[in-house]
Formats: sequence, structure tokens, C-alpha cells
Amino acid sequence: MSFNSLAQAMGFYATSSNAESALSATSDNPAVATVAAGALPGEFTVTPVVAGTCTVTVSDTTGGSATLVVTVTTFSLTVN
Repeated sequence: MSFNSLAQAMGFYATSSNAESALSATSDNPAVATVAAGALPGEFTVTPVVAGTCTVTVSDTTGGSATLVVTVTTFSLTVN
């Protein structure tokens, strides 16, 4: 998942092979991007904070997990 600015969050959905298992998500560097659960099961929102890279890990209650690399870049523009 890539962000080119800090202006907008992005959502994603995750599922578990065990339909009874609840899902959670964490960012290994919330200074770069945060992740929050959405209104529906398996729905998450990633919000960029500063330029950098972090990994979001989605885990289920049976020990399964998957990762998502998040890259945040920002551009500056100088007008003379």
C-alpha cells in the first residue's frame, strides 16, 4: 500500500481461513502510519502520518497472520 501524501487514509479488508476467528491489525511504526479497525469485521483503515515505511500485521485469534508493507512519500514543490 502506497501513499503519495498525508491527506487521505486508505482502507482494506482482510479475512481469515477460520471464519470464527476475530482479526486485529497493528503497525510496527505508528509514527509513519496508523491502522484502525473499521465498522465491519475485517475492515481496517491505514492513515499516513509522515514519510517512511512500516509494516501492518493482521492477526487472527488462532495464531494466523499476514503482513502489508506501507510506504508513505511526500513531495514538496518550490515556486520561484
